[in-house]
Amino acid sequence: MAYAEGKQRLIDAALKLSAEKRSFANIGLRELAREAQLNPNTFYRHFESLDDLGICMIEDIGDVLSSAMREVRRQKFDPLKVNEQSLTLFFDFVLQYQDSLVVAACERYSTSPPVRQALESRLDKFAQEIADDVSKMGGLLVLPRPVIGEVMQHITHHCFRIAVDYIEQPEQRAAIFEETRRYISMLFLGAIALENNKQ
Repeated sequence: MAYAEGKQRLIDAALKLSAEKRSFANIGLRELAREAQLNPNTFYRHFESLDDLGICMIEDIGDVLSSAMREVRRQKFDPLKVNEQSLTLFFDFVLQYQDSLVVAACERYSTSPPVRQALESRLDKFAQEIADDVSKMGGLLVLPRPVIGEVMQHITHHCFRIAVDYIEQPEQRAAIFEETRRYISMLFLGAIALENNKQ
């Protein structure tokens, strides 16, 4: 989404400072304006409150990540190696968008309910977009679309939780990758087993 220059500068400043401080809640209005190189009084021309800015920041992050992940999902996957290939692309994506993912992961525990709510909503939307793609691939025809959506919600939330560890603990990346691969396999195998038991 294209914003007015001043508004975009404030969003970019909020993202940078949030990544440095690991918290949007710890940013003051004057500090934010200084980082954006704007007069503090101009803030209220663009936002009603800091929460309003936080929600816009989450939407901005979500737009960037959704666009990048759409490109990832356009890759050709080997049906026998789709888990490993998609995870490799996801973790490459994590390293490319470190600041955005660190901020998103930290804001899950924000002291601002509107910012938390905006992030949870964006993560759920993200999960459903991926579930739509997985359904279209046809590899999980045994599972109804709502079940795929439920599994993808668990996977999305898990991956956002461990993204910061993957960024900050290079020596643990192979272990994090393998643990995530097993987690995803167990979720899908469990969902398939539950679905088979219904029949």
